[in-house]
Amino acid sequence: MTRFRVFLPALLLAVSVGPASGQTDRFEAFRRAATLGLEPVLLRVFADEERLAEIDGLAGDEPLRLDLDDDGRIDALAWREGSTRVVGLDEDGDLGPADRRPDRDSDAYVADLLANGSPDRLVDYHDLDGDGDPDRQDLYEITGGPLGLPGVGAIVVFDLDDDDRLFQTTDYSYHANRDMWGSDFDGDGLFLAAARDEETGRWRSLYENPFCFYDADGDGFSDEALRLAGENLRIESIRWSFDVDGDAGTHRRPDYDCSLTALGPVTAPESIADSIRMRDGATVRFVAREHARAFARWALWRSILFAWDEEDHNVAPTSEHPDRPRWEGVIPEGWRGFPAIGGPAHGPFNKRYELDRDGSGRMELYWSGIDERIHLAGAESGASRIHLPGDRPLHRRIAARDADDNGYFETWEWTAGGGEDRTRTVRLPDEAVRRLPTRLDSLRAFWTDALPAARDRARRDFDQLTRAIDWREPLPVDRWWREARARNAPLAVRAERSLEAERLLRDLVLLELGGGFLA
Repeated sequence: MTRFRVFLPALLLAVSVGPASGQTDRFEAFRRAATLGLEPVLLRVFADEERLAEIDGLAGDEPLRLDLDDDGRIDALAWREGSTRVVGLDEDGDLGPADRRPDRDSDAYVADLLANGSPDRLVDYHDLDGDGDPDRQDLYEITGGPLGLPGVGAIVVFDLDDDDRLFQTTDYSYHANRDMWGSDFDGDGLFLAAARDEETGRWRSLYENPFCFYDADGDGFSDEALRLAGENLRIESIRWSFDVDGDAGTHRRPDYDCSLTALGPVTAPESIADSIRMRDGATVRFVAREHARAFARWALWRSILFAWDEEDHNVAPTSEHPDRPRWEGVIPEGWRGFPAIGGPAHGPFNKRYELDRDGSGRMELYWSGIDERIHLAGAESGASRIHLPGDRPLHRRIAARDADDNGYFETWEWTAGGGEDRTRTVRLPDEAVRRLPTRLDSLRAFWTDALPAARDRARRDFDQLTRAIDWREPLPVDRWWREARARNAPLAVRAERSLEAERLLRDLVLLELGGGFLA
C-alpha cells in the first residue's frame, strides 16, 4: 500500500459529518491516527459510514477487499471480530488474491474496539532481516488503553533471537494479567513502553525503558532479566535478576535465583543511548541493551536490595497462577524502608533479603565462608524468614549484621519462633570472603561448583550429628521434613530435585541441632 498524506482539516471535516455521539473522542482519535500515517484507512474506511456498514454486514470470515490508494491492487482487508472492526494493511505488497488476512512480517492492523467508527488500536509488525517473520512489534494505543496514558502510547517489542515469538494480545493490546503467559520473555529480547506528548509530538520512553532479556547459554531461556525504569535516560530504579545455577533449560521454564534492585535517580550518558523511529517519524530514546548491564554495574545507586530465593520457588503467591515461575525475575517485597519496585512480589517467606542502604558496596557480591552463600557487599543487614507450612507449621529466622562496617557480615542470629522462642547469636569474622563480580559468567562458574559442595557438606554434617546424638524424638524441623515427605508437600518434593531446597532444609536441621554454620 502506498502511503499518502491527506490534508488534515479535510480529513477531520469528513469525520465531523459522522455520528454526533462521542464526536470529541472520535475527532481526537482521528487526529492522532492521522499522525501515525493512517490517513488512507481513515478517509476510505472509518470516515465512510457506507463502508463501515459493509464491514458490519460481512458473513463468515470472508473479508472486505479494499484498494485504498486507487492503484488497482488490493492493499487492505477489513473484517469483524465480534464487536470489533479490524482493517489489515498490506504494507509490504505481498497480499495474495486468495488471502483472507494480512501476514505479520511487515503489515499493520487497525482496530475499532467498540464499532463506533473510532480507530483505537494499531499493531504494526516489522521484518527487520528480510526472513519473512516479524522481528519488531509496535502496539499503539490511539485511545485510552492498558498503559493509561493521556495521549498515544506504545509498547515496542523486539524478537532478538528470531524465534518468531513476540507479545500475545487481547483486543489488539497487551494486557499483563491476560497475556503475559502467552508472550515471549525467553531467550534474547527487549521491550519498552513509550508515550507521545500530543502538544509537541515528542516521544519519551517510560516504565520499562527498556526491559532486557539475555540468553547466555543459547538454550532458548533467559538467564538474566534487567528492567530499567524511568524516563528517557533518567533511570529511577533497576531490577537485575540472574539464573545463577543455569537450570532454566533443564526445567523448561524461567528459573531466576536472585536479584539486585537499586534506586536512583541516575542519568545515563548519551554515549550509551539507543533510539528507534516510531510510525510518525519521531524517535524515542532509551538505554541501549548492549550497555544496560555495564550501566547497572557502574552507576552510583543510592541504595541496593539483594534478594535470594532460598527454596528455589520463584512464584508470586498472590498471582492468579501461583505455581508459575515469574518471567520478570525475582521481585522482592519492600523491606526495611526500601520500597517495593514492581510486582507481584515473591512473598516474604523462604527468601533472603540484604540491604545496602548507602550503595557503598557498588553492586558487588561476595561468597561467605561462614554460611557458604552469596551475599551483597556493603549490606548492613540481612535476614531470611523461614515458614514451613502444615498442620504444625514452623517459623525460623536467620539474620546477619555487618557490625564492624567492613562490608561483610560477621554477626549472625538464629531464632525459632511460633511459640518455641529460642535465639542464638554468634560473632564470626569471615576469614574466607571471596569477592564476586556482578557478571553472570563469573557467578555461574563459581556457584555451579560451590552449591553442590555446600549441599554435600551439609549432608555429611547432618549424618555425623545424627549418629553422634542419641535423640529420643526428632527435632521439629526434622519431624516436619519427614511428615512433609510422607504427604508430598511442595517444599519436600522440591528438595528431592533441587540442590537449593535440599540445602535449605538440611541447614535448618543442623542449626536446630546446634551445628551448621553457627557452630
